[in-house]
Amino acid sequence: GRAMRATAQELERAKAKTDKRFFSDILTELKRAVDDPLRGDAVASALAASCDAVLIDEFQDTDQTQYGIVKKAFIDKGTPTFLIGDPKQSIYRFRGADVY
Repeated sequence: GRAMRATAQELERAKAKTDKRFFSDILTELKRAVDDPLRGDAVASALAASCDAVLIDEFQDTDQTQYGIVKKAFIDKGTPTFLIGDPKQSIYRFRGADVY
């Protein structure tokens, strides 16, 4: 409980101090950007304009944050999007990945 929260807070302070990010931080920031009520549509449109089509392999390991980005930036914008996955090969269920 308390030790985990303190460790997480210290990690966030250290990352901010050194301007470091983890991959999960980048995903969280991008998800926040596409969900933003004021600029989210523009961010999603810019992402959609950068691709003629999107192919996501190993889709079974996609979590809700990642799927939310793909949905708003590509699927909702009409970009052809191909999702390839095999639920029998899912190794990231522990972090919320769900092929369904």
